[in-house]
Amino acid sequence: MKMFTIHNVDSNWNKKYEENKVNNEDILTLDDGLYSQYKYLDKIVNNKNKKIFSITPNLLLKPNQNQCTSEDKRLNKLGNDWCEYMSLEQVYAISKIDNCFIGMHGYNHIRFKKLLEVDKLSEEDVIRRFIRDLDLCFSWFKDHKLNTDIYCFPYNFTFNRKFVLIIQEKYPEIKTFINGGRISW
Repeated sequence: MKMFTIHNVDSNWNKKYEENKVNNEDILTLDDGLYSQYKYLDKIVNNKNKKIFSITPNLLLKPNQNQCTSEDKRLNKLGNDWCEYMSLEQVYAISKIDNCFIGMHGYNHIRFKKLLEVDKLSEEDVIRRFIRDLDLCFSWFKDHKLNTDIYCFPYNFTFNRKFVLIIQEKYPEIKTFINGGRISW
């Protein structure tokens, strides 16, 4: 079994799927809740793999935004009134599909490694920020009635076992931890 981490999805999904020799036992993790993952959902669900969509609540589509893919936003130089992330309704729709699971990906998608190595924050400060972000994420998932036992670390970062232990202690219902797939496309 292999784990594939996928961000942007496009019309070449089937070709990439075949080129990477994905088989039915492999797990696909789709990070961030990007709109392209919903736009091409028909291609993604057209196989028997377990699919985990890791959602960052604070990035989801806001009521005053238009929706587009990341590629459209980049190519057309679209402004902040355009969002390349899913709506809450789209997340709900995915959660009802067989072999599709919704996981947490932090509330704000914080780059914890940067806080330590570039910003030179202490480990204690980073852990406090992590806990605050984790609490916001759990509250949001609970408030929106999205049950999950999956947590995927933003930017594939665990720092060390301390982060996993913090989650296990505060939220024992989380049973699956993802630190990025071994193969990305």
